[in-house]
Amino acid sequence: MSTIPTTFDQNQVERTVLAGKEEPEIVRTPLSVILLCRNGAALRSRNLQLLLSTGFRKIVSIEVGGFNYKLAELSRRYPSVTFIIPQQPVTVGDMINLGMNEVPDGDVLVLWDDMTFLPRSLSERALSSFMTKKILCTAPMMQDFQGQNIPVKMSPQIVNKALDVNARNVTQDQDSTLFPFDFTGIYDKSKFIRCGGFDYTIKSPYWQNLDFSLRAWLWGEEIRISHHLKFSYEENYSPVDSTPDESELCFYLKNIAPKFVQDYAYIPKKLFFRYWRQRGGSFADSLGAFKDAREWVEKNRYNFKTDFVHFISDWETL
Repeated sequence: MSTIPTTFDQNQVERTVLAGKEEPEIVRTPLSVILLCRNGAALRSRNLQLLLSTGFRKIVSIEVGGFNYKLAELSRRYPSVTFIIPQQPVTVGDMINLGMNEVPDGDVLVLWDDMTFLPRSLSERALSSFMTKKILCTAPMMQDFQGQNIPVKMSPQIVNKALDVNARNVTQDQDSTLFPFDFTGIYDKSKFIRCGGFDYTIKSPYWQNLDFSLRAWLWGEEIRISHHLKFSYEENYSPVDSTPDESELCFYLKNIAPKFVQDYAYIPKKLFFRYWRQRGGSFADSLGAFKDAREWVEKNRYNFKTDFVHFISDWETL
């Protein structure tokens, strides 16, 4: 049986949940929110006040660092917010998967606790301008804490027979992007679940985001950037590490190796020796990982609508 997860909630993370016991006083937008925390409590209270005043349906805050008295105080101060505290190390994808389990069906905004936005950009009227088309993820424009635009359009290309991703400036509304910058955007929960969520076995944030997003494109979903959605960092942002590692090899097997024919995908057996040379290590370990991936692709074969080669050739028209 393949060890690669097939559902977004397959990893049963031990956690403490401080459930919101009250309904929000104000609801102005149909969105729910998953707030990802990486900076302790320094910006949390101000961010929660902003989110509550914007009027979201549901707010879920995913904490790191374990339970402490500051979280207990925040829970008392904001009784409509649900706080989730993992009791074990988790990836960014784990955090989002956990949050998706807590929010109602519909559209879900995922953002970090060191980001801010103008509330009017998320009003129901503003949302209707770019959410009439139901896509997997609408990603925002981004600025650094000095107000400079960050290139957030991620464009794939093949360089020396390998995937290379270029960060470019957004040139038009609804530009396609390979993945949402820093995992941030408005996700359609039902499409997120259909795509299987983030793979918790991939530990690198870069390859985990890329794995989910490319899989979504290969399965017929879309990720686009809206000019109307603008976020900015309140602190200095450190670029994510994209160094190839064990995570990249898992990404390769799940997304680059499958070949699409007629109406399904499969991994050709002949690719094993190329993979073994690339991976290194023992023959048995490489064969086990390869068999896992072939089994995962077999299980999801009809979800594929194209393969990597055709996706790259079609990218400029998407």
